[in-house]
Amino acid sequence: MLLGTVLIVVVVVIFVFTMAMSSFYSISGVWEKIEEEAQNAGKERISLGQFGPIVVGRRELPGGHQSFFGVTFAGTVWLKRRDYGSEIFTKQGFPKEIVKHLEGQVSVRLRLRLSKDNLFLDGVFIPYKIEFTRTPPELTAMRALAAIPRKYRRAELISLKTPISVSAASK
Repeated sequence: MLLGTVLIVVVVVIFVFTMAMSSFYSISGVWEKIEEEAQNAGKERISLGQFGPIVVGRRELPGGHQSFFGVTFAGTVWLKRRDYGSEIFTKQGFPKEIVKHLEGQVSVRLRLRLSKDNLFLDGVFIPYKIEFTRTPPELTAMRALAAIPRKYRRAELISLKTPISVSAASK
């Protein structure tokens, strides 16, 4: 009986500590990728919402969207991105038979750190290389590539209470 009570207390303390830590480092908001001056391909904007250590997000694209899910602790956020919408993949040159296997799969991982002033997320973007054969169209491999530096600036500060609010805020 004592062991059960101690276990419950430990779980509650960890939960309260995690919720408190995540309130000090709010990731919620709209984040805009900082581009090099030479690059001018349009602004990449991601809407992120946070409930405790859980982070969800969305980015609208022509023909689909990207969805983000991850965790944050003490100002560091680990995210996985999944792409949805066959038009996104066909524009990149993937055959229709391959697209059905790619939709909803993790295509990118991000590891970002919130700046002390809460205005920047700085870290790495880890894309996945997708290998396939053309005849017959068959997915052969997906593997992580080398990390690429990535930095975002807070464009808007929004308070998101539920994951449903994320999609509404990003439109």
